[in-house]
Amino acid sequence: MGQQNKSIRILCIGPPLLTTNIGGAEVLFAKTVEELRTRGFDVRVLHPWFWFNADGVGIVWLRWLIKALMLLLLCWRVPRHGWRSRLVFLNTAPYPRVPASVFVVWTICRLMRRPLAVRFFGGSLGRTYPKSLRRLSRWTWLRSERVYVETQQIIGGFPEFADFRWLPNTRDIKPPETGPRDSVRNLVFISRLDSRKGIYELLEACRSLPEQCHLYVYGPPSFGFDMAVFDGHPKATHRSILDPADVPRVLSEHDLLLLPTFYPGEGHPGIIVEAFQCHVPVIATMFSAIPEVVQHEENGLLVEPGSVDSLKAAIDRILNDPELYRRLCVGAKERGEFFRSGPWYDRVARDLRSLVA
Repeated sequence: MGQQNKSIRILCIGPPLLTTNIGGAEVLFAKTVEELRTRGFDVRVLHPWFWFNADGVGIVWLRWLIKALMLLLLCWRVPRHGWRSRLVFLNTAPYPRVPASVFVVWTICRLMRRPLAVRFFGGSLGRTYPKSLRRLSRWTWLRSERVYVETQQIIGGFPEFADFRWLPNTRDIKPPETGPRDSVRNLVFISRLDSRKGIYELLEACRSLPEQCHLYVYGPPSFGFDMAVFDGHPKATHRSILDPADVPRVLSEHDLLLLPTFYPGEGHPGIIVEAFQCHVPVIATMFSAIPEVVQHEENGLLVEPGSVDSLKAAIDRILNDPELYRRLCVGAKERGEFFRSGPWYDRVARDLRSLVA
């Protein structure tokens, strides 16, 4: 396969490739570049200057100046690298601030007569766009040669587009060298500490955990998060910010992952896929596309978003039903295999080759 792809040069545009990435988009883009190179493609990477959130700049004229400069830089660098490539592969999140850049890349590819594949991370494509932007997107970048989306829910929302492809959040975690799990003692939350990730509800639900159980929390605080909530908490401890390489080890040291998120734009949380590949079941929310990953009573339990009572009831159920917990562990192992990267990127490789054939 590698020899067949030697002459296929691809320009991949996406978030910075850093060893300390914890965001889902950054991790997925790094994985995409790695997998395509493994399959013999000549990948050139262009980092997205437009990933910088200029809307956070307080001075209005400076904010618009930054946006203009970023678009000008985009107009210069994409043609410069795109002429040497046979295909452009844009990886981006569907935030309202991003479409101007996506439109520029789409227009440049049309002018250069280069096929464009676009991958949208997360599960909010189109939902956050105003009406005018939705109309523009349907006549421009959503008509790219390929559009990869993270959830089946999105594909169902665009039935008129035949070139949409499902590319879920995949991982390749080495299975843990631990014996069968039969009881729950160590619970874990791994994510950004953000109120929309359900952390406040989780801390409240865990106050009455049995004596042998404890919740360990990993992740950096988001702006405005009150770290004082951990002070004096009887059953929760904030540990640290995890290096991505340490996530499999930490997951394997715990018995149950909790992610009661209702974060806008949530797609397939990568930490859930990683937990499954470490044979750890999950309690998550019936929110967005999470039920596409977590199958209720097969590899985890689903609860109502924002409900402390629903979350507490699910925790108590697993703690008091060892047979249910053992069944969820087996289901987590099986579900984790479904999200292994190899078969999914084999399909992407075939797809991209067909676009430049």
